[in-house]
Amino acid sequence: MDDRLLAKNRVSSKGRVKPKLVRVKVRSCIEARPLSDETCSCGAGRLFSYNKLGVQDRNLARSIHKPLTITTMNDPTDLPASSYIHGTAATEQHRLSKLNDLINEASLRELRLRGNENILDVGSGLGQFTRVMARAAGPGARVVGIEKDTQQLAEAVRQARASGEESLVDLRSGDALALPLRTEEWGDFDVAHARFMLEHVPDPLGVVRSMVRAVKVGGRIVLEDDDHDVIRLWPEPPGFALLWHAYIRTYDRLGNDAYVGRRLVSLLHEAGAVPVRNTWIFFGDCATGRNFDALAQNMIGILQGARATILAQGILDNAYFDGALETLDGWARRPDAALWYAICWAEGIRQS
Repeated sequence: MDDRLLAKNRVSSKGRVKPKLVRVKVRSCIEARPLSDETCSCGAGRLFSYNKLGVQDRNLARSIHKPLTITTMNDPTDLPASSYIHGTAATEQHRLSKLNDLINEASLRELRLRGNENILDVGSGLGQFTRVMARAAGPGARVVGIEKDTQQLAEAVRQARASGEESLVDLRSGDALALPLRTEEWGDFDVAHARFMLEHVPDPLGVVRSMVRAVKVGGRIVLEDDDHDVIRLWPEPPGFALLWHAYIRTYDRLGNDAYVGRRLVSLLHEAGAVPVRNTWIFFGDCATGRNFDALAQNMIGILQGARATILAQGILDNAYFDGALETLDGWARRPDAALWYAICWAEGIRQS
């Protein structure tokens, strides 16, 4: 968190407008300089002057600028339950299936499987990438997927059966903080993998520690997750910055971390693994690219899926949310639109 200077206009006795600097605390601001019209140049205020917003929007902008607090809890009994903000409706499962189509190839390329590995996939969701890893690892591999949500697990089993791959993977119901492994399975996996899961749990370190325990000495722990602060859209649609920050705020209010991607290497280290590599998986495109439409619709789907939570928490009202989403939809049809985003990726090794 940074101290930040904002300008508040005041009128002198001679009628001249003079900026008055006010120090506030916000997260992720890069610079401190006087700004006109009470505009903050960090993400949430880039497009809006406070004096052009209504009172409700002004209060909203200020509330979004409040520092986020991430609490470390060591006792699992003190932790709130994991909460997946997007829900598990049919539309969300469809979005997740399309998301797998977009990123599985890149994830598999970075994973660099050697063949015949025993693989643990924590938070396996619809099981699509679990099956991709099983196919890549070959007939000598044993692949276990762990998923907490019963609807996701049921759909994963249905898809595996429909593809004739029901026996390819062992899909189990279980919590990432209490992995349902048999005694002899602990310390027997060559690879433990988790993707887009740590951002949705209140104790990501506890999950990574369990993953370290699950692999054998020399085994690999691979983490892929989001840092929602790295997104850039251009030309930026009016209202998007505030909408995206509202989405981010739902994470900390549920006890989760929307910025966990930047922490992956630290989590590996704290969990007792030796970090050996980190990189990005690019997740963007421009309007003429073959993946742009799918990527844009994925982003719109993410926000639509979080709508109920955002409104229930009082972060945005209906009118603002719907208006900002409409401008985002218009941006997705622009011939010069570009989306810049990257998935954080890190790998560690268990040494003892």
